[in-house]
Amino acid sequence: MSTLRLLSKVSIEGVSLSIAIVIFAILGFSLFSVVGAGLAYLGIRALMRSWVLDHPLPSPMQVFVYMLALFGLIGAIQFIVFAAVLIAAFLLKEVKLKAPTVDGLIESAKMAFIGFVMPILGLVLPIIPFYETARKFRYDVAGALALLVLVIIGVVALHTATPTASAGNAGLLTIGGMFNDVFAGVWGPLSLSNPLIWVGIIAYEEFIGRVTPFANAMFTILHLPSRLLYGLKVSGFELYAVGIAFLVLMAINFGARWLWSLYQKHGIVVSIMGHAFYNAGVSAFIDLIKGNMLDAMALLFIGLVGFLYSLGRRVI
Repeated sequence: MSTLRLLSKVSIEGVSLSIAIVIFAILGFSLFSVVGAGLAYLGIRALMRSWVLDHPLPSPMQVFVYMLALFGLIGAIQFIVFAAVLIAAFLLKEVKLKAPTVDGLIESAKMAFIGFVMPILGLVLPIIPFYETARKFRYDVAGALALLVLVIIGVVALHTATPTASAGNAGLLTIGGMFNDVFAGVWGPLSLSNPLIWVGIIAYEEFIGRVTPFANAMFTILHLPSRLLYGLKVSGFELYAVGIAFLVLMAINFGARWLWSLYQKHGIVVSIMGHAFYNAGVSAFIDLIKGNMLDAMALLFIGLVGFLYSLGRRVI
C-alpha cells in the first residue's frame, strides 16, 4: 500500500472514529447509542471515501484541526476559535479568489431553487437522502448499507416523532433554522428569505468547507452535532437521534456537491452567493408554510431562472 493511500485510510478512520466519540459525548452510553455510533462510524467512512479517495489529501495537522473543530461544535463557542485558526493556518493560501462573472452570479441563483425544494425532497419525500446513500455503494458497501439503515431510521423517526413538514424540521437544512422564529419580514430588515442576509453568516463555512474535497466532506460532517441534538430533542431516543442526524446530513451532502461545482468553476465569491441563495431558499419554503407567499414566490422565481440558465449552458 502506498504512503498516500495509507495516509488516506488513517485520515478517514480517524474522522469516522471521532464521529462515534462525538455521538457518545452527546447521547451518553447505552445500547442504542452504541448501535448508532457503530452505524455512524461505517457511514462516515463511506461518505469520506466518496470525497477524498481520488483527490489530494490534506496534511495530518489539518485533519487534526478539523477533528478539534468537530468536538468544538459541542460547545459552540470553541468551534469559532478553531475555525479561525483553520482558515489562517491552512486554507487561505488555497482559496480560489476569482472575480465574479455575470454567468457565475446567475448560476449561483439556482441554489435558491435547490434550497426551496430540499425540505420536500430531503425530508418530506426523502428522495435525496436515499439517492446520496445509493451513490456511496461504489466506495464502501458496508458503509453504504449502514447509511441506508440510518436514513430509514431517520425517516421513521421524523415522520413519527414530530410533523415532518414543520418549519422547525425544514430549518435543519440550513445553519440558520434556529433563527426563523426570531426574525420576520418580507425581504425587510433581517428577513431570512433575503440572500444578502446570509452572505456573512455562511461565509466562514465556505472558507473552511469548500476549498478542497476533504473540506467538503468535513463541511457535511460538521453539521452532525447540532442535528444530533435536535434529533434527541424531538424523539427522546438515541438511535432515532442518530437516524435523524444522518437523514439531514445526506441532504446537506447533496447540496455540498452542487456548491463544490460552483466553487471549482467560479471561485469562492460565487460559492458564497450560492450558499446564501440555498439558505434563503430553505427559509422561503418555511415562509410559505407560515403563509408568507411573496418571499417564497420571489425566491422560487430567482432560483428557477438560475437553474434553467445553468441547465441551458449544459445543453448548449
